[in-house]
Formats: sequence, C-alpha cells, structure tokens
Amino acid sequence: MTLRKHLARFVALTAVAVACCASSLALVQDASAETPGEGRRAPGSPVITLTPWENILFGRWLAIDDTVARFTRRYKLPTMWTMQTFASESVMNPVSQGSQPDDRGIGQVGYLAERYGRARGTNPKNRDYTPALRKNGSIWDPKTNVILASIWYRWVYSQPYVRSHEQAYAVSTFGPDAILGDGTIRWDAQQRVDRAKSWYPALSEFARARNATRSMSWNQLKRAVPDRMTRDLLYLNSHRREGAPMYLAMADRYLKEVRSTKSPWVTVMFGEEALLYLDQLRRAYGRNMGPRYDQLVTRLYAKRGLFGSDDLSAKYWSLLATARDRASRY
Repeated sequence: MTLRKHLARFVALTAVAVACCASSLALVQDASAETPGEGRRAPGSPVITLTPWENILFGRWLAIDDTVARFTRRYKLPTMWTMQTFASESVMNPVSQGSQPDDRGIGQVGYLAERYGRARGTNPKNRDYTPALRKNGSIWDPKTNVILASIWYRWVYSQPYVRSHEQAYAVSTFGPDAILGDGTIRWDAQQRVDRAKSWYPALSEFARARNATRSMSWNQLKRAVPDRMTRDLLYLNSHRREGAPMYLAMADRYLKEVRSTKSPWVTVMFGEEALLYLDQLRRAYGRNMGPRYDQLVTRLYAKRGLFGSDDLSAKYWSLLATARDRASRY
C-alpha cells in the first residue's frame, strides 16, 4: 500500500472508527463463498500445470492462504478479494519493501496502520482483539502482517463513503480522495484496483488445485500432478504449519532445485526465492540461517559455467554476491 502520504489524513478519524466499524460491513461477502471449488477436469489430465514462475507464486500463496482465510473471517472481510489486494501490493512476498519506508510485508502495512492495529488487536477489551497477535510480533511475520492489514481494512470498510470492495482497496491505498464526488474511483487508484482484479484467475486456480488434492495420498498426488515442484509444494502444504515451518521447508526445496537444475533461468529464479525465504526466516523469527546461506553460495557457485555476460548472467552474479554477503554476516 502507498499509505504514508495519505495516512496522516486518517489520524483525526481514528476515534470515529471505533464507533462505526459495523456500518458498512454488510457489503462484505461470506469468505466460504469466494473460494472456488474443485471444478471439473478431463479424466487423466493434470490437476494443475504451472511454469517455474507460477510455481513460485503458488508457493507464496500456499504459505499464507490459511492465515488469510482465518483472519479475513475473523474481521468479516472478503477472503478472495483481500488475497488479491495482497498479491497486487506485494506479490505475496513476506519481506516486500515498497517505495515508501513504511510499505512493509505482504499487506504493505504502514506505520499508522501498524500502531492502530496493534493497539486494538492486543487489547482484550477491544472488538478487534485476537490472542494470535503478539505485541512484539515482527511486521515481517506473515501472520502478524495479515492481522494488522485486516484490522486496518476493517476500519476502511467502516467508513460511510466506502460502498464496495474496490473502493475500500482504493481508499486503503490512496486515501479518501481516491473516491470522487460521483462515487467513481480516481484513475490512478482504479489502475491499482484493476491490477488486483487481474489476480483472480491465478488465485482461483491455485485454490482449485489445493482443494482437489487436499485429501490425496502421495501416490494419488504423483498421478494427479506430474510436475515435481508443484507436487512437492502441495505435499509441504499438507505437512507443514504456515509460518516458519513452511517457509523453511520451501527454502530447502528451492535450494535442492538450485543444486539439481541445468537451466540458468531456473537457477537464478529459485536461487532468488531461496534467498528471500532465508532472509524472511532471519528477520521475522530470528533463525540462524548461516549454514543455509553457505549452501546457497556453494550451489550457486557450482553453476557459474552456465553464465556468460548477458542480462541473466548479471542477475546471477548479483545474486551470488548477495548470498556471499549474507553468509559472511550471518
């Protein structure tokens, strides 16, 4: 969210939000109605077929989908639409840093939104209280970030001038001026809304694949999902808790991919994603990632023969330098 320039305008309204949170939440849909079902597929066809980049997005989504569903239900928000806004804002990257210093994490939570959310979410007497929100929880922890973003969204939905999900997203990102006098959304805010809408096909396909495979045995999963990476992500989703366990498991899977692949593109793509999760585990949970940084350096360096002097090679050498820096410091 690009909140910093606009949040100051909300400060005076914060006291009002306590009393009027319920006024326009009636337009929020039931979360269970928004997650697509399994749908139909031809007998013998794969449940889902993804490119390497789509696998990365799938992994990011699997790492937070239950968390987002849980807290959007808690705060009576539209689950699918809220996930679409997170994808629009951060591409579901848990350590995403926006153009402003306070655009942080999956929900790009700003400083004011964080203070507002922590004050309400950690107060047992407040209607927004949840024991899941730790007072000292890191903003880079997806659960903390999603809760804070959800509390803020709930406040935005409570404003009398917000009458649709699209308007709520526009206001949360650009401020009250995003809604014009005739109720339409200002052009630049509308571009952001359209970007969020564009995520629906991919996210609904992710949900369909997860639902279709949730009760499958390993052998059934192997037959239904031929791609090893997609299959492994679905397996990890069934056997790892969201948060640190899931991120650590995905980092290890991506380190394995870096070691085994012969593709320069896949090397860089999954090397970058492994580094992202190692950084996230260190920043959000204080984990010692030193040995895994060393593994990443070793596995990247072993692939140096794949790279020359093109743009992809430049990305490779930059990634290797960053991994070496992390390994030397942590």
